[in-house]
Amino acid sequence: MATPPAPLRGRDQIRDDFGSVVREHRTQLISFLRRYTADEHAAADLAQDTFVKAYFHLARFDDRRPLAPWLFTIAANIARDFLRKNSREQTLPEQENDIAAPSHLTPDRALLARERQAALDTAISSLPSALREPILLHYQLDWPVAEIAAHLHIEPGAVKTRLHRARRALQQILNPEPVHE
Repeated sequence: MATPPAPLRGRDQIRDDFGSVVREHRTQLISFLRRYTADEHAAADLAQDTFVKAYFHLARFDDRRPLAPWLFTIAANIARDFLRKNSREQTLPEQENDIAAPSHLTPDRALLARERQAALDTAISSLPSALREPILLHYQLDWPVAEIAAHLHIEPGAVKTRLHRARRALQQILNPEPVHE
């Protein structure tokens, strides 16, 4: 379920209490960056870079708008730069402790759930940025299509198209058609 947007705050108020901004957005930002980059260890560093950059560029923030989309725009740009700099083949690190399976599952089903989540994370990280970002914002952060459109500066119909293409690409990656001989 989506968390309700935080009330709008002015730049000075945000700067004076930036610690609360970090506490409010840190977990979702790290999760977003981990899935965006498929690098669990880099995600925390990239989130830190995001907060530092946001703090020093608060003058650019339009305080008539919500803060979260602005932060996630910075995070996505930092993640894209990270991926460009590390353009070698990305592999997903071991995430046994990161992916929690529901406690009611048997050990084999919990392992299967973790393996499925790891496969999904790997598939998402293989998507092009234009598809990866909307799918993460919509399904991981529960952002509505209109908010994603405003964030990406595209029309809502384009967001729907990207979501559809991303779902189709993930389906192809995760469930490829069997080869008939």
